[in-house]
Amino acid sequence: MRSAEDYLNQPYHIVLTPDQDDAGRTGYVAEIEELPGCISQGETPDEAVQNLHDAMRGWISVALEDGEQVPEPSFRGRTA
Repeated sequence: MRSAEDYLNQPYHIVLTPDQDDAGRTGYVAEIEELPGCISQGETPDEAVQNLHDAMRGWISVALEDGEQVPEPSFRGRTA
């Protein structure tokens, strides 16, 4: 059985979207396309992605504990 760390080192597709709340504050929403519901946010793109890595660790750990299959990254090639 693979560990959460094995999955965390895979090239999952991150979608980063600018966001604005009702009070006019801006920030970013980041999500992993292959992991439904794995989403986080931050004031900057870097913060949103860092927070997403924490959310990803939790998402994968819960899936493994529940005996669920963790989806593989949709892109397994080399990135620049």
